[in-house]
Amino acid sequence: MLDCVFVYMLHTDKDLHWHQRIHSHGPMQFELHYFISGSGVFHTGNRKYTITPGSLFITPEMTTHAIETSKDENLTYFATLMKRDENQADLIKGLNERNPIQKNGNLCFVFENIRDRALTNNEALMQSACYEVISLLYSIYGGCLKSKKEEENVYIKQSLVYMQEHVFSQLCLNDIAKTINLNSSYFVRLFKKTMGTSPIDYFTRLQMEAARSFLENTTLSIKDPCSSLWYVRPSRII
Repeated sequence: MLDCVFVYMLHTDKDLHWHQRIHSHGPMQFELHYFISGSGVFHTGNRKYTITPGSLFITPEMTTHAIETSKDENLTYFATLMKRDENQADLIKGLNERNPIQKNGNLCFVFENIRDRALTNNEALMQSACYEVISLLYSIYGGCLKSKKEEENVYIKQSLVYMQEHVFSQLCLNDIAKTINLNSSYFVRLFKKTMGTSPIDYFTRLQMEAARSFLENTTLSIKDPCSSLWYVRPSRII
């Protein structure tokens, strides 16, 4: 794995300029973009696609690509740059032809866990992150990842968007459940079934990722994101 970044709500001119640049990667390199929220257009080669929450794009080696968005569209996504083996060429080519791959909100924690392990100094954890990416791609290619029921997906999408938009607020479980008109107990069961974690644990993780992203992509001091994320101590981010 060559790089793995989390970009939270693109909003500064500097960040927009960098993340919207037209670029490509070298031989045997490919990139994954998994969009969590926001909107825009994804350009790859001579094709362009509308970005929607839950869309996954696979870009092969030597292929120009770019993201087109604006400050008001609040685009949030993971980008993972990998180096493939010789026997994975058909896999990457086949997935690229399926762009965009729609997987709704249930890959958020997959990419968060991949990113956390990829950024450690532990060689075994870094290698496990690479294996998880390849395993995920083969599962998608082989049709092993099944979509959830559409009605359930709507509720999860709505809750994810609400948490994204209120990441700097002090939300409780009832706040989130009320906004999508679900009973709190049922919402917790549905969220765990889809996302593999509880809504509050997800929201806490989201706040931490937002703070990290601000530190990685802006010139803010560490106290600035912490002052917005009311409960986070600076020592917990690094």
